[in-house]
Amino acid sequence: MIYHPDIEGKPASFPLPVHKGKDVKPGLLRALIRRFNLPTRIFG
Repeated sequence: MIYHPDIEGKPASFPLPVHKGKDVKPGLLRALIRRFNLPTRIFG
């Protein structure tokens, strides 16, 4: 579970399955970016 205490004034969390050293798939990464309002430039 990824958790952030303050996203637009309220706490937010997102379930993240265990990847055991594997890359996160593009769809999951996009969902995380949207959920936490992250700037896409930090992901290369």
